[in-house]
Amino acid sequence: MPTTVSMAAQRHDGPKMRKGPKMDMTAEQMATLQTKHMTLALDLTEDQLNQIYKINLEKAQFGKEKWQRRKRQERVVNGKNHSRRNI
Repeated sequence: MPTTVSMAAQRHDGPKMRKGPKMDMTAEQMATLQTKHMTLALDLTEDQLNQIYKINLEKAQFGKEKWQRRKRQERVVNGKNHSRRNI
């Protein structure tokens, strides 16, 4: 009985950066949005909401900084660093 085996390979360029509307938002906007989602899902009290907002803000600020560093590195690697002169 003949048997067929097929394999497929996909190129993986590493983790993809989000390019959606979240990266156009400020860290404060992202924290507010995330906190609102959590408040609705978990029925948080005002005190819990304030504590969660602070955590979400720290997380959003860290994420934005990380995203901006990766974008700068990507520009350097791709030769799009406009701060260097071509000599």
